[in-house]
Amino acid sequence: MDMDMDNLNIHIHSIHSELYIALDIGMHLREFAILHGNGDQVLEECWRRTWWQIYINDMYVASSSHFLTWKTSSVVTTVELPCEEHEYESRVSHHYSDFISLIE
Repeated sequence: MDMDMDNLNIHIHSIHSELYIALDIGMHLREFAILHGNGDQVLEECWRRTWWQIYINDMYVASSSHFLTWKTSSVVTTVELPCEEHEYESRVSHHYSDFISLIE
């Protein structure tokens, strides 16, 4: 039982560490994806999806630990929600085709 609790604490610590890093670099802000996307819409979407996955992980940890609030509950998040899956997949597919044509 102690080993399971130790593993859980390690995972929670890891999730909180990734959250603090994301907040420190401003990943929760709309501008982050634009600044670090290098004009690439697919990369910008990847940054947005990464932030929202971190956010969801934080909520999951809070709910599974029976906390009433989660660490990101008071964070002002301006990053847009991810686009629809079919839009993302078509952009990735198009992006990949462009890349392949460059290296051929």
